[in-house]
Amino acid sequence: MATRWWRSERGLRVVDTNGKSVEVVVGLVRNQHGRWRRAVGIGDGPSALLTVPEMTDLIRALEQSTEDLNRVEAGR
Repeated sequence: MATRWWRSERGLRVVDTNGKSVEVVVGLVRNQHGRWRRAVGIGDGPSALLTVPEMTDLIRALEQSTEDLNRVEAGR
């Protein structure tokens, strides 16, 4: 796995919509003011800094998408 050189970096290999393997990375990174912030990055793309409320919203959205997937698959 590639590294972004973040502190407490954790990576996960996943597959994108084209079937290509990409890495999702979460960890700690310094922002433009030198403060440590939580971050997420996908593949070679840009990083996104996340506040606690945004992390909560992201987790909630992932949970909702799981419910949506279960509903869609049940309707086959």
